[in-house]
Amino acid sequence: MASVNKIAAGVLAATTLIATPAVGMIAAGSAMASPSDAATITVNGSVSGHHFTAYKLASFNNVTITDGKAQASVASEANVKGKIAAAAKEANIKVADGQDPVDAVARNANATQVKAFAAALAKAGLTSAGTADGKGSTATLNVTEGWYLVTDSKGLPILVGTKIKSGNQTATAMKDGTPLGTVNIKSTSLSVDKKVNGSDNGSASIGSTIGYTVTIPMPDPANVKTLQYKDTLTGGTITDAPTATIDGKGVTITSQVNSGKSGFTVDLTNLLAGNKGKTLVISYHAKTTAETVTNDAQLSGTDTDGNPITPDNGGGKDTSTVKAYNFDLTKVDAVSTGTKLQGAQFKIQKKDGAWLKQAGGAWSDAKNEADATVFTTNAEGKTDFTGLGNGDYTVKEVTAPADHYLAGTFTFQATVKNGTTTFSGNSLVSAIDGDSAQVKNNPTVNGLAKTGQGGLLLAGSAAAAMAAIGLGCALAYKRQQAKA
Repeated sequence: MASVNKIAAGVLAATTLIATPAVGMIAAGSAMASPSDAATITVNGSVSGHHFTAYKLASFNNVTITDGKAQASVASEANVKGKIAAAAKEANIKVADGQDPVDAVARNANATQVKAFAAALAKAGLTSAGTADGKGSTATLNVTEGWYLVTDSKGLPILVGTKIKSGNQTATAMKDGTPLGTVNIKSTSLSVDKKVNGSDNGSASIGSTIGYTVTIPMPDPANVKTLQYKDTLTGGTITDAPTATIDGKGVTITSQVNSGKSGFTVDLTNLLAGNKGKTLVISYHAKTTAETVTNDAQLSGTDTDGNPITPDNGGGKDTSTVKAYNFDLTKVDAVSTGTKLQGAQFKIQKKDGAWLKQAGGAWSDAKNEADATVFTTNAEGKTDFTGLGNGDYTVKEVTAPADHYLAGTFTFQATVKNGTTTFSGNSLVSAIDGDSAQVKNNPTVNGLAKTGQGGLLLAGSAAAAMAAIGLGCALAYKRQQAKA
């Protein structure tokens, strides 16, 4: 059998997959490797979420090991020889009559052909020789000694050989330095991290301007050929052109913002070269227009074999949500709490002191208290504050309902937090449930009369007057009796 240097760096090394195989000689006294010896293939890299499958293609023959490095020939496994030949043909690798197709790959294939050969084999329906799920930075496949195709659920297929044992020696690399038994993933996995105002999710009043950042680890251009980002905003409008940095340095991107300013796309392919492993950050701002604002980030592309990388299959996607909340007040009579009071008026200000106004559901800072929006209770005594973000607010009653009065400045605190509002700072204000409060007003004398308390007050006053008159008469009578 003609002897060759074991599959060259481009065939065996997952880090390149592309190199011209070298031809070597087998020294006298060479031995045969055992294709049944237990061996392992360790896959290195960010392998969490990756599923690996190994398919045995060939065994080693005519092995010579010197100082831990091997020379060997390879022979196709009988059960896959036909599929190896078909893959070689698809990759335009010439196989001479009677030549082992693996030997032809080792001798004749160039970088492009080797890559096409691995891609074709990955689709050939081979029988699995072992599987492993990645965790952390490594995954280990338990196999027997030989040459393998390893497929990656989130990466390109890899050709790799196990360590070779011969006699009492073990080769951990080929003579040309190509490692055996270990390989780095050829990951095509993409990821994207979307944040709003620095957090995964947030809260903001309707009408607020919020800041979005999109963080994308740049993939290896040896594995990923094209890269595109798509951003979809629901419940808001984009207010400025997206900008980008790579490792903190500004780069130019050309984004296509849709006509409704509710999303944009950008082709990032031109940023792939020279930026492997660096961090791309895209930034922009949006104005909220609804109580719930969702933002979907999707990253897609193609690998270097031309296969699509979709957000749901090897690509990346993330969603950020921004919410606003509501609370309401019910104005009641302090003496007769079942009596709902219409016409009470309120204004609201932020913790920083800015008074607020609301128009068309959107909030903004008022010029001053006089410019702030007035909220008036209806016939049921109710008024609503809608679309407010998390925060501390001061509510001020500026006008009491008819026949009721304000004792000095009437204010209380409303703290909004993720859909629950708590009320504090005034004994006449009490929570009804998680987003409602009852606010009492003391009635005037006329107000007491309307609630049925006024009659009692007047009756009591008349009785007191009559008692006083009676007492006066009695005293006068006694004085007259004394004079007589």
